[in-house]
Amino acid sequence: MMTYTEAVSYVNSTNWKNESRGLQRMRSLMAALHNPEKKVRYVHIAGTNGKGSCAAMLSSIFQAAGYKTGLYTSPHLVRENERMQIGGIPVPDDRFASLAEEVKHAADGIGVRPTEFETLTAMAFLYFAEEKVELAALEVGLGGRLDATNVLTDPALCVIMNIGLEHTEILGDTLEKIAGEKAGIIKDHVPVICHPGTPGVMEVFRQVAAEHDAPLAVADFPSLRTQSLGLSGQVLTYQDLTDVRLPLIGEHQAGNAAVAIEASRKLGIPDSSIRQGLERVRWPGRFEVLSKNPVFIADGAHNPQCARTLAAALDTVFPGQKVEFLLGVLQDKDYREMMDLLLPYARGFILLKPDSPRALDSDVLAGYLRAHGAKVRTAQSVNEALDLGFELADGTPLVLTGSLYLLGEVRNGYLTSYKGREHGNG
Repeated sequence: MMTYTEAVSYVNSTNWKNESRGLQRMRSLMAALHNPEKKVRYVHIAGTNGKGSCAAMLSSIFQAAGYKTGLYTSPHLVRENERMQIGGIPVPDDRFASLAEEVKHAADGIGVRPTEFETLTAMAFLYFAEEKVELAALEVGLGGRLDATNVLTDPALCVIMNIGLEHTEILGDTLEKIAGEKAGIIKDHVPVICHPGTPGVMEVFRQVAAEHDAPLAVADFPSLRTQSLGLSGQVLTYQDLTDVRLPLIGEHQAGNAAVAIEASRKLGIPDSSIRQGLERVRWPGRFEVLSKNPVFIADGAHNPQCARTLAAALDTVFPGQKVEFLLGVLQDKDYREMMDLLLPYARGFILLKPDSPRALDSDVLAGYLRAHGAKVRTAQSVNEALDLGFELADGTPLVLTGSLYLLGEVRNGYLTSYKGREHGNG
């Protein structure tokens, strides 16, 4: 019997970049496991930005409506268990281990070595089927057409969120090409809900939906209004649904909520459950207020699109105010464009290298920022970075960002051993 540590080691033992893309391995694995993906109703969610937030919103709404609810998202912030949840509770360690062992046994039996994401996806399908989940929100990992989650043949609903340039070497170098990859989740006769996009992107969605005779609806952004906004969240109006309280901050989250409302209504969920679900949603690390005194924000912006969204949220919540950034980035991200977007908001930067072999050296990042006139300090540990951050912020908001790896490490360190120690009670 595997231990949790052994299960995590097994899951992480295959790098997807060294494997061919395609669905054949996953289809063979599903067949060996007796097709657990066919035993649960899924809402399948693709997109560049917002798909995880929408999945979290839908999961909360489904729970409010009384369903036994599954949620599958990626990546995790601290522990792999976070990726698959039932009723908002991550899979227990011992169950994670048994699921990994079951997938390994099936894969070994047919001579297949699944990638990390394929293994986790298979484990989630198994877990939800074995626990008789009634309705689950399933987030695509990369793209859509060839993503492991796309072994689904008959989801209850397909959702496609905002489209931006990402993984261009894999998905294509235009928004339209990337939209085509995302639209690969569309299935025959299955309704599709879309986040509004550029005319070219929407034309791709319309064409693919027509080919599959799939009814297509677009979230009604002109009807979306933010009634109020603060560090505790925002209050929204969408069409005839008024005074909707959403604890997630930012105009982008209001847009994600509009898509979630549209998707929920398509599934026949009553507005009372939609309202209650959105009010209760939690999505860590997305402009998350870790502390109000002093103000400490954690946001997982890790690419230029996310950095632009973070900048817009700062404009809204802290208009005209500079912030102190605590950040680190990965070397395979466009960190120069990210920094160019954040520099106008910075009073200064504290740099901490993420715990990842892909991390960009802090000296390289410091050199770029200093060349653009920024004040920069570097730290060697989480506690040193937090000490520096709160010392230098001195009444200015402290914003943790740049990498999900760094966010998970610092957020966990803050919540488990640092919060309340010297800097207020949050």
